[in-house]
Amino acid sequence: MVDESNVDSVLDGVTDVYSTRSRKVIHLNIKKENPAREDVLALLMGRSGTLRAPVIKHRNALIVGFDAETYTKVLT
Repeated sequence: MVDESNVDSVLDGVTDVYSTRSRKVIHLNIKKENPAREDVLALLMGRSGTLRAPVIKHRNALIVGFDAETYTKVLT
């Protein structure tokens, strides 16, 4: 189980985070934007305090949640 204490292991090597909530996809470039840790956690963590699902890590991208267009864009 991934929670705030060990989420850094998931983010290792990640430059782009895609987080879906309802129909909205938020793209965050961690290297360029240098966001606060709290902002990144807000995109990744669910109400239970653990990493939301589904999660796909592909190369330097992390996709949290499901959006077919984002999967196609990032994974191909």
